Amino acid sequence: MDEFEVTPTARSHSIALVVQGPVLTRHSFTFMSLKYYRRLLPHSRIIFSTWRGLDIEMQRKLDSHGVELVENDPPEVAGFGNLNFQIRSTKAGLERLENSKVELVVKLRSDQRIYNPNSFAFMRELLAAFPRQDNSPRLGASSLNSFLTRTYSLSDMLQFSSLDSISQFWALSEVNQVLDDLPQDATSCPEALLVFTYLQSLGWKIENSDATWRRAIAEEFLIADSSSLDQFWQKYSKREHLWRRYTEDEALQELDFGIWLMLRANKGN
Repeated sequence: MDEFEVTPTARSHSIALVVQGPVLTRHSFTFMSLKYYRRLLPHSRIIFSTWRGLDIEMQRKLDSHGVELVENDPPEVAGFGNLNFQIRSTKAGLERLENSKVELVVKLRSDQRIYNPNSFAFMRELLAAFPRQDNSPRLGASSLNSFLTRTYSLSDMLQFSSLDSISQFWALSEVNQVLDDLPQDATSCPEALLVFTYLQSLGWKIENSDATWRRAIAEEFLIADSSSLDQFWQKYSKREHLWRRYTEDEALQELDFGIWLMLRANKGN
């Protein structure tokens, strides 16, 4: 990744990154991702929130590239779908940014990479072009693993918004109890629990889950196509479009920018 020139993102001082998760050592994937982001964002704060025990050499390399390291003790209870690992590392990274005066915070995973050098400027412009009705920033997310047909399924992998909005999304406590007291739609997957809790914190009354989800997409959220970001994640498959099957009965219809735009225009109907 050092073999090609990149143009640094304009106004990078107004952007902050929180990269969370374990270190992927194969092909130095995590470090090379962080190094690439530093080239794109020379004046940004870049936080890497991971698990305690990082080797000294990795710590030295991160420090030499101005990456702020946050080491966390792993949770004793993994929680629903290992959600507590993501809650703990994301929260710790966001807390490091408290009182930072940045326009855009981007939350990423350590096992993924954004290749498009214009991605961060693109996310900033999307938020500016499509604010909420009260002109506050929406919560943006990648289309990768965001689904229209699975209620409350907004991707928790890559998100972008103001520090306040993204911190509110991740404000829930670690999940150490059985979730029998919540609606079934809210516990269909870890992402659903995050979205359900976030909507409750915003004052939403959940009367019909599917209808609420569609209205929330239109009013609270914003979708950026993973292809526009050139988002890479090789975990379950080498398919470019992981969930697309080109059939009328697709079990999971991924929520992309086009679908989001139509829902927004029709106010979720």
